[in-house]
Amino acid sequence: RLIKSSCKPGGMMEARECSRFEIPREEKPSIEWETDIDGNIIRGKVRDIGLGGLGIEIKDPEEYHVKHLVQSEQFFIKIMMEDDFFIAGVRLAWSVWDEDQRSLFIGGLKLTIISPEDNLRLAGYIDRYRNGAG
Repeated sequence: RLIKSSCKPGGMMEARECSRFEIPREEKPSIEWETDIDGNIIRGKVRDIGLGGLGIEIKDPEEYHVKHLVQSEQFFIKIMMEDDFFIAGVRLAWSVWDEDQRSLFIGGLKLTIISPEDNLRLAGYIDRYRNGAG
Protein backbone atom coordinates (compact mmCIF):
# COMPACT_ATOMS: atom_id res chain seq x y z
CA ARG A 1 0.00 0.00 0.00
CA LEU A 2 1.27 3.46 -0.84
CA ILE A 3 1.38 6.13 1.81
CA LYS A 4 1.71 8.98 -0.68
CA SER A 5 -1.44 9.79 -2.58
CA SER A 6 0.23 12.21 -4.99
CA CYS A 7 1.65 9.44 -7.18
CA LYS A 8 0.63 9.54 -10.82
CA PRO A 9 1.01 6.30 -12.84
CA GLY A 10 3.35 6.45 -15.81
CA GLY A 11 5.21 9.61 -14.82
CA MET A 12 9.00 9.90 -15.11
CA MET A 13 9.28 10.42 -11.37
CA GLU A 14 6.90 7.58 -10.48
CA ALA A 15 9.56 5.34 -8.94
CA ARG A 16 10.96 8.15 -6.82
CA GLU A 17 7.57 9.62 -5.88
CA CYS A 18 6.01 6.25 -5.06
CA SER A 19 8.98 4.68 -3.33
CA ARG A 20 7.55 4.86 0.20
CA PHE A 21 5.61 1.78 1.25
CA GLU A 22 3.77 1.12 4.47
CA ILE A 23 4.77 -2.19 6.04
CA PRO A 24 1.82 -3.97 7.70
CA ARG A 25 1.81 -3.34 11.48
CA GLU A 26 2.45 -6.97 12.45
CA GLU A 27 5.63 -7.02 10.31
CA LYS A 28 6.82 -3.50 11.12
CA PRO A 29 9.81 -3.53 13.48
CA SER A 30 9.75 -1.24 16.47
CA ILE A 31 11.69 1.96 15.94
CA GLU A 32 11.79 4.39 18.82
CA TRP A 33 13.35 7.75 19.53
CA GLU A 34 14.22 9.77 22.59
CA THR A 35 15.51 13.20 23.55
CA ASP A 36 16.50 14.97 26.74
CA ILE A 37 14.47 18.02 27.75
CA ASP A 38 15.90 19.68 30.85
CA GLY A 39 17.04 16.36 32.32
CA ASN A 40 13.81 14.49 31.46
CA ILE A 41 14.09 11.74 28.86
CA ILE A 42 11.16 11.94 26.43
CA ARG A 43 10.49 8.78 24.40
CA GLY A 44 8.18 8.02 21.55
CA LYS A 45 7.55 5.79 18.57
CA VAL A 46 8.69 6.41 15.02
CA ARG A 47 5.69 6.25 12.67
CA ASP A 48 7.67 6.60 9.43
CA ILE A 49 11.32 7.11 8.58
CA GLY A 50 13.35 8.21 5.59
CA LEU A 51 16.77 9.68 4.94
CA GLY A 52 15.33 13.19 5.15
CA GLY A 53 13.41 12.81 8.38
CA LEU A 54 10.97 10.87 10.48
CA GLY A 55 7.40 10.94 11.69
CA ILE A 56 7.06 10.64 15.45
CA GLU A 57 4.42 10.19 18.11
CA ILE A 58 4.41 10.75 21.85
CA LYS A 59 1.56 9.34 23.94
CA ASP A 60 0.31 11.48 26.83
CA PRO A 61 2.98 14.19 26.58
CA GLU A 62 3.41 16.90 29.17
CA GLU A 63 2.44 20.35 27.87
CA TYR A 64 5.88 21.71 28.77
CA HIS A 65 7.59 19.05 26.63
CA VAL A 66 5.34 19.76 23.63
CA LYS A 67 6.01 23.50 23.89
CA HIS A 68 9.74 22.82 24.14
CA LEU A 69 9.70 20.65 20.99
CA VAL A 70 7.63 23.19 19.05
CA GLN A 71 9.74 26.18 20.12
CA SER A 72 13.17 24.57 19.72
CA GLU A 73 15.04 25.62 16.62
CA GLN A 74 17.04 22.38 16.64
CA PHE A 75 17.69 19.54 19.07
CA PHE A 76 19.34 16.13 19.15
CA ILE A 77 17.56 12.78 19.28
CA LYS A 78 18.57 9.17 19.63
CA ILE A 79 16.91 6.86 17.06
CA MET A 80 16.82 3.25 18.28
CA MET A 81 16.43 0.29 15.91
CA GLU A 82 16.91 -3.30 17.01
CA ASP A 83 20.19 -3.33 18.98
CA ASP A 84 21.55 -0.25 17.24
CA PHE A 85 21.07 3.50 17.60
CA PHE A 86 21.87 6.74 15.80
CA ILE A 87 22.30 10.27 17.14
CA ALA A 88 20.93 12.98 14.87
CA GLY A 89 20.24 16.67 14.95
CA VAL A 90 16.66 17.52 13.98
CA ARG A 91 14.17 20.33 13.76
CA LEU A 92 10.41 20.04 14.00
CA ALA A 93 8.89 20.45 10.53
CA TRP A 94 5.21 20.04 11.49
CA SER A 95 3.10 18.87 14.40
CA VAL A 96 -0.45 17.99 15.42
CA TRP A 97 -1.55 18.11 19.04
CA ASP A 98 -5.09 18.33 20.38
CA GLU A 99 -4.70 20.69 23.31
CA ASP A 100 -8.05 19.59 24.76
CA GLN A 101 -7.39 15.85 24.78
CA ARG A 102 -3.59 16.01 25.15
CA SER A 103 -3.31 12.27 24.64
CA LEU A 104 -1.18 12.15 21.47
CA PHE A 105 1.43 14.42 19.87
CA ILE A 106 2.32 13.66 16.25
CA GLY A 107 5.08 15.44 14.40
CA GLY A 108 7.54 15.39 11.58
CA LEU A 109 11.24 15.85 12.26
CA LYS A 110 13.66 16.96 9.56
CA LEU A 111 17.13 15.45 9.90
CA THR A 112 19.62 18.32 9.95
CA ILE A 113 22.79 16.70 11.30
CA ILE A 114 23.85 13.07 10.95
CA SER A 115 27.30 11.64 10.34
CA PRO A 116 27.98 10.20 6.87
CA GLU A 117 28.63 6.77 8.41
CA ASP A 118 25.34 6.82 10.35
CA ASN A 119 23.51 8.04 7.25
CA LEU A 120 24.74 4.98 5.31
CA ARG A 121 23.80 2.62 8.15
CA LEU A 122 20.39 4.30 8.45
CA ALA A 123 19.83 3.86 4.69
CA GLY A 124 20.52 0.13 5.10
CA TYR A 125 17.99 -0.19 7.93
CA ILE A 126 15.35 1.77 6.03
CA ASP A 127 15.82 -0.44 2.95
CA ARG A 128 15.48 -3.63 5.02
CA TYR A 129 12.40 -2.36 6.86
CA ARG A 130 10.63 -1.10 3.76
CA ASN A 131 11.27 -4.37 1.97
CA GLY A 132 9.99 -6.42 4.90
CA ALA A 133 13.34 -8.00 5.79
CA GLY A 134 13.55 -6.25 9.20
